[in-house]
Amino acid sequence: RPEILRTVAVRNEGIEELAVQLECHFEWLRLSGSLAGRRHRDALEHAHRVLERSVQRRALAVWQEWVVAEGAEPDAELESPYAIARLLASRLSGSADSQ
Repeated sequence: RPEILRTVAVRNEGIEELAVQLECHFEWLRLSGSLAGRRHRDALEHAHRVLERSVQRRALAVWQEWVVAEGAEPDAELESPYAIARLLASRLSGSADSQ
């Protein structure tokens, strides 16, 4: 269980002790491998968010192209929203978003 340190910043009480404990904790994280694990997990989560935004931008562009080019015309084969989604998903593999 972590130690609770009392600090009062306006009176400069406990600040040095807090700094020492933070350094000790950081060193423990580093030596235990927890820091590397956290950094790796954070990098994966960030990459996931970047990929998600990229796919969303590409999907929106495909949607807008379709609506402008074909979406206003009724098509018996595309009555289902699932059919429309399948059609547009097949177009996503075209050009990848470079951002």
